[in-house]
Parts: sequence; structure tokens; C-alpha cells
Amino acid sequence: MTHQPSIPPTAGNRWTNKFWDDFTGSGYTLDTNFRHPMGKGKWKWDAASNKEIHWDPACSSIVQDTSRGKSILRVSVWSDWFHRIDRLATKQQFGYGYYESRCRFKGASGMHSAFWLLPEAMVSDAVPPGEIVGGIEVDVVEHRAKDSGGNDISTQGSTAVHWGGYGANHRSSAYKLMNLPVASSAWATFGVLHQPGGLKWYWNGKEVNSVAMWSPMPNSLFFSTEVNESGGWAGDDLSSYGPISNPEGYIEIDYCGFWLQCTSHSLSSTTSYEDPTMLTTLKIHATTTVPVHQEKPCPSHTPTLDINFNPQDSIAAREKDVQSFSKLHKVEEQDDETTNLARFCHLKLQSAHNEIGPVEDDRIKLDAMAEQHDESVRKTET
Repeated sequence: MTHQPSIPPTAGNRWTNKFWDDFTGSGYTLDTNFRHPMGKGKWKWDAASNKEIHWDPACSSIVQDTSRGKSILRVSVWSDWFHRIDRLATKQQFGYGYYESRCRFKGASGMHSAFWLLPEAMVSDAVPPGEIVGGIEVDVVEHRAKDSGGNDISTQGSTAVHWGGYGANHRSSAYKLMNLPVASSAWATFGVLHQPGGLKWYWNGKEVNSVAMWSPMPNSLFFSTEVNESGGWAGDDLSSYGPISNPEGYIEIDYCGFWLQCTSHSLSSTTSYEDPTMLTTLKIHATTTVPVHQEKPCPSHTPTLDINFNPQDSIAAREKDVQSFSKLHKVEEQDDETTNLARFCHLKLQSAHNEIGPVEDDRIKLDAMAEQHDESVRKTET
């Protein structure tokens, strides 16, 4: 079966599905495609409800949609002696293309739920809108029952994009609160097209927002429910969000997927869309000056890494890229920005190798080099 998104491709093109999960199949488990980035444990305490807020993977579960006779994903908020919340993310990460999910919501005061995209390590860097090399958070849809003033906004949802980390350099754009295409309890599709040049949001196949911002850093798909401190973005917390069997708030997901756009040369021949970040040399400059490890002392300088992502590269050229990345990691007293840049380079290399699809001998070489690299990183960190 060929899975297609709710929006058509541009003229002369077609969609190629690269990821699909509809939470069905014999023996299906969430562990196949998903992870819990926050783990399990205390996050914070809310004084108004006198409850601790805890991350808990049990909030994400497969339930039955009895009206359709199909299993779906539910990410809920519920309470026992704590408020319990979760973030669920795909193990795979994806770059430019179209992301979509079919969702519905049940909201309650003090909590919000969302379908969003996030890279592995967003770089904390104060940069203007446009191309954000250090990664972006894309909120495809966020739902709240109440706003900070306690007003009912349960029939609405919002979009946004964030970058620069979550500290002093944090910036955001494209925030838009608007009516959901249907009732919050009804199924609707929510998607975002991420291409070099900008983002476009689609709800039920209709474009609802756009912004000239984009990033080459790959993202995971996230689904989450969260409770903040009372009086915050989603109003006052409830004293209880009910038991796990009947929670007061959740996001339910029918399916989620990712598609690349391909150029159709004929009915029998297609060429994959060429990601520009895979075809050019990317120069990464650490934004801070740090001493580089050498046998003899030398003046501090800014490390630079050039990576060529041309799919026509030989395995030797790709090995050189990995070696260059390893050299960047051999930095003493790395600060967070340098580490994040190095992780970004690693992700881009990994993405390039996956897209190119090296032959088995090449893959064995790359795996061996990856093991050597991981060992060198562990030694550097200790």
C-alpha cells in the first residue's frame, strides 16, 4: 500500500514515503519507532495544585478507537499523587520534506498537547531569521483548553517556530493562534512542508501559515502532553487530571509520516528530490575560541570543519569526512556550542551516508570507523 499525504506535490512531482506509522500490526509496540527523550522522573512542583509534575513513559500508550476498530496512539496527562506527562519522539530523524499526522485533542486547564519537530541538539546562537544552521523547533500544531488569562481557546490551535536554544538566545516566529479545521475532538490532518527557503503549514490540506525560515539539521517527530506551573501559558492546573484509564487531557494520533518530493520524468522513472545540503560543501565554524589538542603548544584558534555531501563521493572521500569530524571532537575544554556543532556535523554525515546508501563493503568500513570515533569521544569526555 502506498501512503500519500493530504496535500498534492508540486506540478511535475510526486511524493515518496520515507516513514509511516499507523500503530497497527501483529505484535506492534511503540519501541519499534519511538523513544522517550525525557525518561522518567520529577520535572517541577506546582504550588497551586500542590502536585509534583513527573515525566512518565506510561503516558504514551496504544488504545483502541472503537468507532473505527483500529488502534491509535494516545499521549495523555493523568494524575495519581503526581501529575504525569510525556514527550514521545521518533527514533529516526528527517530533513527537508513534508511531515504530517492525523490527530485529535482533549484539553484541560493547565495542560497543552502538541505535534512538533525538534533536532537532537539545537545550537544556542543569536542569529536572525532565515537559514538556521543550528536547528529549529517547528510547532506543527499546539492545543490548549485555556490561555494564560483563563479564557476558553479549546476550539483553536497554534503554530510557531523557535531557534537559538531555550536560554538567553531563544527567538521565535510564525506564532499564529487560529481556529482548528474541525472540533478538537474530531480527526484532522496537520502537516508542515520544510524546504530550503521556508516552512508552510497545512491543516486538513489547506495552507494556514508560512515563514521564510529553514534549517538543514534533521528532526524527530514529537508528540507530547505537558503541564506547566499554574498561571502559565495554559492557565491554572487542575488538582487532578484523572486516572490513566480515563485522563482529562491528551492528544491522539491516527498516523504520522514523512515524505520526500520526487521529480517524475516518466510513469516508470523517478528521481529523488535533491536536498541542497547534500550537494554542497558545508563550512562549520565554532563560535568560540578554544585550544586545539596538538603535541606542541600553539595559539588558540577557531576549529573549522569542511564536509562535502556530494552523493558521487567515493568511500575514501567519505572516510576523510568522518576523520575530519573526529579531529573536531579532539578539542580540550569544549564549551556547549562547540559540542553542539560537532554533534550537528555528525548528524549531517550520518544523514548523508543514509541517503547515499553505500554498498555493503562501504557500510562495514563506516561502521568500523564509527566505533573508533565513539571510543575516541568517550576518552575525550572522560
